[in-house]
Amino acid sequence: MATPSERPFSLQFLLGGQSDVLDCVLDAGADVGTDIGSQVGSQAGAQAGLQVGVDRPLRDPCVTVRENTRLRVLFESDDDQARFYMDGLEMLPARTLETDGDGRVCLSPSSRPYTLYDHTGAYSALIPGVYSVLVRAVGRVYSGAVEVSPSRVSRTQWEIMRDELEGQVRGLAQQAVRERAGGSQALGHHIPPEQLHRFLTIRRHFASVVAALADLSLRPHQRIRKTYQMRPADRVKAVDEVTIRHRLMHPEQTDSLKVPLREVDVDLPENRWVRAISSSVDEALAEVGSAVEVYQAHIGLALAEAERYSPSGEGEESGALRENRAVMEQLTVIGEDARKMRSSLQAVTQAPWYRRLSRGSTDGLSHVVLQDARYRALYQLYRELRAGVPDIVVDAAYATQWKRSDVLYELWGFLRVCQSLTEDLTYTPVSGWVYEDQDQAEKMLVPILPPGTLIALQSDEVRLHLVYDMAIPIRASQTDPEQTPLHMIGGFHNRPDARLDVFSRGIYCGSIMIDFKYRPRSAIWNPEGSWNRRTLATNQLISYASDSKSAWLLGSLIPGATREQLRPVFEVWAMYPQHEDFAELPGVEFDERYQVRVVPLSPGLDCSHVASELRAVIDRILAFAARFRTVR
Repeated sequence: MATPSERPFSLQFLLGGQSDVLDCVLDAGADVGTDIGSQVGSQAGAQAGLQVGVDRPLRDPCVTVRENTRLRVLFESDDDQARFYMDGLEMLPARTLETDGDGRVCLSPSSRPYTLYDHTGAYSALIPGVYSVLVRAVGRVYSGAVEVSPSRVSRTQWEIMRDELEGQVRGLAQQAVRERAGGSQALGHHIPPEQLHRFLTIRRHFASVVAALADLSLRPHQRIRKTYQMRPADRVKAVDEVTIRHRLMHPEQTDSLKVPLREVDVDLPENRWVRAISSSVDEALAEVGSAVEVYQAHIGLALAEAERYSPSGEGEESGALRENRAVMEQLTVIGEDARKMRSSLQAVTQAPWYRRLSRGSTDGLSHVVLQDARYRALYQLYRELRAGVPDIVVDAAYATQWKRSDVLYELWGFLRVCQSLTEDLTYTPVSGWVYEDQDQAEKMLVPILPPGTLIALQSDEVRLHLVYDMAIPIRASQTDPEQTPLHMIGGFHNRPDARLDVFSRGIYCGSIMIDFKYRPRSAIWNPEGSWNRRTLATNQLISYASDSKSAWLLGSLIPGATREQLRPVFEVWAMYPQHEDFAELPGVEFDERYQVRVVPLSPGLDCSHVASELRAVIDRILAFAARFRTVR
């Protein structure tokens, strides 16, 4: 291997100020004929190039830098044709870049350093990962790698956060499919997804299919068909043009005539289609009935075991015991529905008209199947039973390869809060984002989470609105009792990363503001000292609570003069990640003076405290509203 002094170029990375200079020694490789585009991202495929650069295994990096650190590269060479290539160069301002003969972006030798990242906003931060670096000079290619390490979490934690993001999205989408179908959280814990889909499909279509089958068994679609037969001439009651034509062609047949006869015809495409699918639907219903019996026996054993060891006397049952009882009740209903549906289907297959049908196929559909509500009900059940569990298709915009760590943490944190509300606090999502109705049986698209997304969740009389990245109005006249029931009188800090609005019996009771801070705890909350001596993050958190007002708070429960003295934001949360290598991790900190709660939320570490903290604050908001409701 050649020594650095033999290199026909000099490559240095400058970190922060001028004093921190890192020499990058690249390995000498093949001739210039090597396909550089296969080793670094091309201009036409910038995203794909960086994705490969982040995920593929490379040799040990020659330089390691921390993310969000000002980074420049000094590339010097006596060869004017030398060029520097690196994954992610496409993200630099166009005026900085050149393009080689193959259309790949690169940098030319210069005595002045090129800026790869600074905090001005003109440059995109390099996300954690390993970036391929190549230099072409004097007819040879030299290669190496630069590693960008996470600043606030370990590399493992960063990868967990990245990998969990899509898993969270898919999990919430699957929950949305289950809730839309009418399945409870408890039922989903005990039944495999494929079988659960069949259960819920049958339960959802039960009423319409049973009514349709009952009517079809008595009155199938039919038409009057005209046939012709030879009859004695003295018994003929009606003739038509066919009778006259036949008589003219056969004058010798004086004793008989070919006369029209009308009969009811049920051997139609739509009825043959019912015959073709009846066995398929009956088989699916039989499988559901058998599966219900298996799961009832399994959960019945768990119930007996739980009851044996449960404490005697009065008192609340355990959560597991209540859940198993609820599942048993649901399974009983599903099994009974499947049995009744099979009985209705058998009534059709045993009807006299059914035996007169010729064999049909499910390949083609008669227009009657789609137009007649009875046939359409059976067709929709058949289609969904065959389709199976809907595929979850995640919007490509969730790809994390180009997301800065702070953006990645914000998305990950928001979805963790949403999961805590739905899974731990058992609120049921009713609208917004993946919970909007999508009229498709085989596929469900998970859209990107755009700013201003509002997810509504319900539990009895309590309704929550979880809002992502929405600007809050600065005047009361711009507010709305549902979407934005509060305003910020200061107008400076009015866009938290997330907001949780709490409603009870349709009345707005208060909010929680949440910011996801990808930074050290010490840089988030330090309220001591005057306003101009505090950090921007501290002033921002204080402003969220102190500047909040609402013209809708508690509705008609309080007079307007009282409402003016109240703040709708009960607490402000700052959630931040903790590095897993810290020996002692601080817990939740609450500053009662400003109602600010600093909450650790870290990938790869226990996050169960988030649900308990959320429950406590929501209960406090509801108790506050209940006091005014009692007085009134």
